[in-house]
Amino acid sequence: MVLPFGVADAMSSLPDRVRRAIRDRFVPAVRAFAANPAMVTRMALVIAVLPLLERALSLPAMLRLLMPSGGRRADQPQGMAVGPALATCRTALAPLLGLRVGRFRDNCMTRSLVLFHCLRRAAVPVSVHFGVERRQDDLAGHCWLELEGRPIAEDPEPLRRLQMTYSYPAT
Repeated sequence: MVLPFGVADAMSSLPDRVRRAIRDRFVPAVRAFAANPAMVTRMALVIAVLPLLERALSLPAMLRLLMPSGGRRADQPQGMAVGPALATCRTALAPLLGLRVGRFRDNCMTRSLVLFHCLRRAAVPVSVHFGVERRQDDLAGHCWLELEGRPIAEDPEPLRRLQMTYSYPAT
């Protein structure tokens, strides 16, 4: 990576842990932003408000809010196929999830809800699902996306053990 004059000297004086964090988290986020600023900005805003929405709204109300209304947006690629749309959204989302800013924690619900919003904006008709399974004396939950009844960006095998509790839009 080529750095502007003086930045390399400043970077060399930082502890290894900080240099790795900049290289592994911050630089990919900046690159993703440069490639698609509107999408990354929207994703960052969704990530920022999700904790507030989770506390203030019911799950159906939150999902209705994340569901884009009709009409193509400026950041929505026209005629984008499902594969490229998913790749674009995941590429933009991954560095944001790595930043670990504030109270944000990367988990299946955050990833699924942000990808749900992004893919729906790209006119990909995904649905979001929530399920639970019993593990000894506890319940474990999971959230994932499906397209035409098949999980996307997920291994379908572990999902078979889950009892689906909620889907949006209803299937």
